[in-house]
Amino acid sequence: MESTLAWLDFNAAERERTQRVLALFEERDTRDELGLGGIRDSFADHFFPGTSTIQTRLRYLFFIPWIYQDLERRRTPSREVAARARKLELDLTEPLLKAHGADAGVFGRVARERLKRLPSSVYWAALRQYDICRYQGGREDFHRDFESLWRRRMRTREENDGGRDALDYSWHPKLPAPPADFLQSPTFLLTNNEAEFFRHCLEARCPDSLLMFLAWRCKPADVDFPWEHPELARFSEGHRELLEHARLFSETMHGAARISFRWRSNEGLFDLVSRLPEMNPQTPAATTRNVLELAEQLHSTEWQCPEGFDELQFSSLGLSGKGPSRTHRITSITSARRRRNSRLATTRWAGSSMTSFTMHPRTCWR
Repeated sequence: MESTLAWLDFNAAERERTQRVLALFEERDTRDELGLGGIRDSFADHFFPGTSTIQTRLRYLFFIPWIYQDLERRRTPSREVAARARKLELDLTEPLLKAHGADAGVFGRVARERLKRLPSSVYWAALRQYDICRYQGGREDFHRDFESLWRRRMRTREENDGGRDALDYSWHPKLPAPPADFLQSPTFLLTNNEAEFFRHCLEARCPDSLLMFLAWRCKPADVDFPWEHPELARFSEGHRELLEHARLFSETMHGAARISFRWRSNEGLFDLVSRLPEMNPQTPAATTRNVLELAEQLHSTEWQCPEGFDELQFSSLGLSGKGPSRTHRITSITSARRRRNSRLATTRWAGSSMTSFTMHPRTCWR
């Protein structure tokens, strides 16, 4: 029987949160054995509301409303808006790749027309968070109401004799106008007007966030963690205190992951050394205890990798009886070089990524 997963959500924020959790299952390297991802997300939402790790470029917050405004001007019916908006979003991929390259965070760089999560899906919660989108609902609801929204706006404009103060039911009234050629020649570079608009949105909607403080008060800085920011002393006392908690949480989780990885990496070496005494039935009891103690120490040992290598993996061959004979038991040491796909290098044991040596049981524990 096929397993299914279903849920109920009542607003766009809940839907985005659920989609974020579901997206984690598509990432092969994501592990949350202790279920502490919620704490991490709480820190992230407090410091940088409206953002997520799957967002790439700020100007998507302008591309999306500009696309829907273009569809509104064309009086697109609700039954067609999803397909037309999808096409326009995907049409941005190629010119953005030409303008900025493959590493610039362009959506659809690999999947192209097969892209499942469109930018509008990824950024919808942010558009709502910053009040750029005034529609009180999710993206699918917006598509269903699309025609009624632009018809209502047209009626309001007619009642105002075509005045420019017609009420916009979808987007922020001060949203900057798009460049005339943005669909043909889009770029990720913000204009001064767009940057100022976004900063004022932050000030209005996220006045106490660290994101707002960084945008308004600090110079750009290239750091790995917010607590390493060169202007940390200027942060508010509340931000500094919470950042300290975030730092401790991060280091605790990083340390737990390192210990877990270390144990898995040393598993082969632990298996080999702990089995050495049984290879000689006449091994003294005191020697057996010493060998087992050594095996436990090796299990949790962190190794210093040679220059140019990032990971060390031990694998015992022959201990299960399916490999080499008892007199030819070996431990393989696999070191993944620093390369784009070091995990693949470890798996394949290719070229200089693998070193093997033979341990002789009768002499290795003298």
